[in-house]
Amino acid sequence: VMGSIDGRDICKELKLSQHRHIPVLQMSVVNKFYNDPKKPLHADDYIEKPFDLDVMVGKVRSLMNNVQIN
Repeated sequence: VMGSIDGRDICKELKLSQHRHIPVLQMSVVNKFYNDPKKPLHADDYIEKPFDLDVMVGKVRSLMNNVQIN
């Protein structure tokens, strides 16, 4: 959490902007970060810290394979 805003807020703004095509992988050490119904996650994927590097690389590859350039 970064002060009064957090990564979900930043991601939401990104996804509402002209840059919405950029894939976002959010990372957090907070267990309930992903499933907070009051504040939805606007990322394309999520990984909880600490994470296995191979899992992260797999998620990034998957996101990059799904990128659609307009």
